[in-house]
Amino acid sequence: GRKDSAVAEASAEPAGGGEGEAEGGGGSGGRKMDAAAPLAAAMRWFAERPCRIHSALISAQAAVAQVLRAGRCLAGILHRHRAGQGDDLGRRIDLLAELLDAVGQTLGPSEPLVVTQERINQFAEATGDDQWIHVDQARAAEGPFGRTIAHGYLTLSLAAYFLPQLLSVKNMSMGVNYGTEKVRFPSAVTEGSTLRATGEIISAEESAGGIKVVVRMTLAEDGAERPACVVDTISLFYP
Repeated sequence: GRKDSAVAEASAEPAGGGEGEAEGGGGSGGRKMDAAAPLAAAMRWFAERPCRIHSALISAQAAVAQVLRAGRCLAGILHRHRAGQGDDLGRRIDLLAELLDAVGQTLGPSEPLVVTQERINQFAEATGDDQWIHVDQARAAEGPFGRTIAHGYLTLSLAAYFLPQLLSVKNMSMGVNYGTEKVRFPSAVTEGSTLRATGEIISAEESAGGIKVVVRMTLAEDGAERPACVVDTISLFYP
């Protein structure tokens, strides 16, 4: 009886130990598969969605560019406040490259300018355009405008007066007037009226070793329903 019992116990021990090793081996293998499963799933996800990943990267790049652009704008506003300039007195550009990121920004309003009869007479003398609606105050008082009016090209020329107030570019060697586009005079500027200018940067691009900027300027008389002049000015700024 004792021999049979010992044999039974001896035969049972290896079986139990075998089971323990099998379970341990099976448990270890299961852990490796569990650890690898998320990696495999991630690889399948990336493989199935290349277009979505590319779009997400492009969106992220665009978002970063917007944040950087907003940061530069905020820095410019803070700089103007520290310099004692109001946030409404125009855009200061410290580096030419900043112009490329300034497209779409509004400018102004400028300081006011009173259009005097003396200024109108000087322009008439310089250009030879001395029509009575400009220089004859007595006759103009009975005319369609009730007083003398500034020449349209005098009003246009004031864009050169207002532009530096709207857009101040620092650290450049020179600025050149390249031309104008789409000039309109929706209403007349009467003698003694007050003009102000606002603007918007329409485009900015590298050109001829500098940066060409188009600013759409609107010159308006205080209290008038329509602007006096709307013009796209083109300027070249050189480093």
